[in-house]
Amino acid sequence: MNSGFIIAHAGAGLYSERREHSAKDACAKACMHAKLELEATSNAIAAAVAAVKVLEDSPVCNAGTGSNLTVNGEVECEAGLMESQTGMAASVGVCKDYKYPSELCSRLLKKRKLPKSHGRIPPSMIVSHGVSEFLKEEGFPTNSNEDLKTDGSRKQYEKWKQFLEDDVKIPTAQDTVGAICIDPSGEFCVCCSSGGILLKSTGRIGSSAIPGHGFWLDRHMNATGSSTFATCMTGTGEHISNTNFALRCSNLMLHTEDEVQVLESLIREFWEHPSSKYIPNLSLGFIFAKMEAFTGSQSRRLTYGFANSSPAMAIGHMKTNSKKPHVLITRNHDKPYTISVASGRL
Repeated sequence: MNSGFIIAHAGAGLYSERREHSAKDACAKACMHAKLELEATSNAIAAAVAAVKVLEDSPVCNAGTGSNLTVNGEVECEAGLMESQTGMAASVGVCKDYKYPSELCSRLLKKRKLPKSHGRIPPSMIVSHGVSEFLKEEGFPTNSNEDLKTDGSRKQYEKWKQFLEDDVKIPTAQDTVGAICIDPSGEFCVCCSSGGILLKSTGRIGSSAIPGHGFWLDRHMNATGSSTFATCMTGTGEHISNTNFALRCSNLMLHTEDEVQVLESLIREFWEHPSSKYIPNLSLGFIFAKMEAFTGSQSRRLTYGFANSSPAMAIGHMKTNSKKPHVLITRNHDKPYTISVASGRL
């Protein structure tokens, strides 16, 4: 049987020694949960959601429980996912009463595949009160908004809210999480989840809920075979959205043999975009996976990696026939960015 593959990240940002250990542990657990799901079901969607739920449970990550609080002191989560088999996406935003927004995306995607009465079309995105109604309709156990807060997120909120009142510059803490999973048959799913920027405006929808912005995948078919590419972003959501970064990354990476050169160009364009001057503390990080299948061959070439222009980023990855994942924290120090690309066979 061909192997599956998982790559996950816990966000691009700042990592102290304590947070580094916790973030690496979260990435390792995310990969292992996805591996077990792939072994049990061979389902890329279930595996990607399993990985992201681990990260949503981790208080070190800005997703699900422990998310950044809004300027009004509430948790408003968002998430999105996309699969290769149908090319369909689903996302939720302003999720206030469920700690696994990634799981809601999976259920919403299933609903998109079912016909509705009177020719109605199921939604690809729901937000705010629509999310609350969806939870009731689907029988999900809800969480109070207080359940989604941690001592750490409350302390951070109080600290930076006071700085805001004192007119002190506030850092843009993002740390969106995400995962890309490939099942043994070669189908992909990409999923991301986020609590949004620190002290964000109420009702804000970030790039993590928008296909083509915070996540994307595509498949190109030709006479020699197929190429499938998926990517998942973290960083300054407004600028990621403004540059359609995930979609642009996919369009270029699908058709190149020089991934490093393309990634360098993308990061440079992100920083040099005319609108970047209006956004302080720009940050960017992303993971990606590309699989090339060749007509008449059982072998498939996998290219995967990550890039980030933030001070640090937490990443984990593994094949399903591996015993344990490889996890790391990048440290850019004085470098403008880090790019890592690897290739192998699936």
